[in-house]
Amino acid sequence: MNIELANCKNTIGILMLGFALALSGCGTLMSPDAPLEYPDAVGYFDRDNFREWWNELEGCSKLSRNLDGVGFFYVSAETLPSALHGIRTLGQYFPQTNRIFVVASAKSDRQVIRHEMMHALLRDESGHPPMYFGSDGLCGYL
Repeated sequence: MNIELANCKNTIGILMLGFALALSGCGTLMSPDAPLEYPDAVGYFDRDNFREWWNELEGCSKLSRNLDGVGFFYVSAETLPSALHGIRTLGQYFPQTNRIFVVASAKSDRQVIRHEMMHALLRDESGHPPMYFGSDGLCGYL
């Protein structure tokens, strides 16, 4: 093996090690165990319902995303903003981190979870396009 090829392999190895170390350092910031948005949030995943609801929404909306990439958390009612758009906040989606937060009392509420899931499918935090959220929306009223 010539010296240039050996040096190239060493450089690639060092870069891969550096990349792995950088990911491990960032992993803590983005892990479901350490949510950035609300420190008191508790991660959860309702296996009995979430996949079914997600699949329903993908089917009717014709949108597709990976459910496994979405983080689900519940928080106390006081944690979320008191109102968005003049309505008491029960859930909130953050597209930057692909995380859904709901108040503890709504963590199994089909309507609330599906609403936030639609935001995740759209990768949209606050918009409510009637095509997806309206009473005549593709998936019914969300």
